[in-house]
Amino acid sequence: NQNTLTAVRHLLSAMFRHAKNIRGTGLQGRENPIHECKVLVTPRRIVERVPYTDDEIMAMIAAIPSADGKLFLALCACIGMRPSEAAGLQWADFDSTHVTVKRSAAYGHLRHDTKTEKSKGRVLLIEPVKSLLETLRKERKNDEPTDFIFARSGGLPVNHNNFALSRIRPFAKAVCPRYCGPYNGRHSTGSELKRLTGKSLSTADVLRNTVTTAEKAYIHTVTADGDAGLLMREAELA
Repeated sequence: NQNTLTAVRHLLSAMFRHAKNIRGTGLQGRENPIHECKVLVTPRRIVERVPYTDDEIMAMIAAIPSADGKLFLALCACIGMRPSEAAGLQWADFDSTHVTVKRSAAYGHLRHDTKTEKSKGRVLLIEPVKSLLETLRKERKNDEPTDFIFARSGGLPVNHNNFALSRIRPFAKAVCPRYCGPYNGRHSTGSELKRLTGKSLSTADVLRNTVTTAEKAYIHTVTADGDAGLLMREAELA
């Protein structure tokens, strides 16, 4: 989409400036070639995310037949984890009340770190995550504490995109035609936390973001919010 193209142009432009600054020879007086580059494709339109409703989330979880598929979606849609964080979870990361986020595995590449330092932290376990976790634990009774919960051959973490395509998408889309991946569940958690508490701070704390990022990226409004506000306005006017 347009954001990707803009990021690529900025990167290429910065590479040329860097080369010019450290090499110089043969580059003096040359204009940055990226400024003259024309985009020869029509970028995909940036679509505003519409978070799943709670009814949609529960229907999708119920429709997914595998215990690991159910848990993966619940981790993203109920407590707001990034898919890359969920993919990097080991059994030892869970205790009786919380899950500790301390690594990620974007697209199957294990990284003993998270997207940002703030992304590390403990997240409270709530239902239905707790029940789904116990169901999967009973299936995996021979797993070791350091085993990845969502693992592929060789004991490595799954590529979360491929995992979602095969274990989640076909079943979730059957009951929620606008299903667009587990990451949208993170947006759902962020929006609902703001709606329930009225505080952006609660969203930022659970999603392990700054308040600015939470408000900009993860808090979405719906018509019902405006209607509720107008009813309050009506009471004031009366």
